[in-house]
Amino acid sequence: MNRTRFCRITFGALVLAAGSLSASALATCTSTLVGSTATVTCDAAKDNVQIGRFYSDYAGVSYWWHPGGAPFGGGNFGWDSNVPYQDLEATAASTINVHLAGGTLTLGISAPPQYYDVSPADSLVGNVNWYGTRSNTSASTT
Repeated sequence: MNRTRFCRITFGALVLAAGSLSASALATCTSTLVGSTATVTCDAAKDNVQIGRFYSDYAGVSYWWHPGGAPFGGGNFGWDSNVPYQDLEATAASTINVHLAGGTLTLGISAPPQYYDVSPADSLVGNVNWYGTRSNTSASTT
């Protein structure tokens, strides 16, 4: 076996090992949106779900968003892992069900920098239901 072939085999093994390591090390969350109800399910013990609300001047309504933390949906604003661009309007009728296998749920994340509306946890509209064991919940009021 020549040196070039050995290097290719070694590199391939490293890529495969790194891929399986990163997949198991990252939080695994999925989400669905049906009508005005979003369901987020996370199965890692250290998942971190962050939820907030912001007002869109362009649309003239408020939306739920989930910045940082465990990735799910279609980016920070999407609420369905299977259908892109599924925003969830923040109204009294909206519901978010969060299922955690552990980790943290944080409510009241500040609006994105380009928006001026900041909604602390005690002024959020709609319902957020938390389900899980061995989880810590915290509410941000800033």
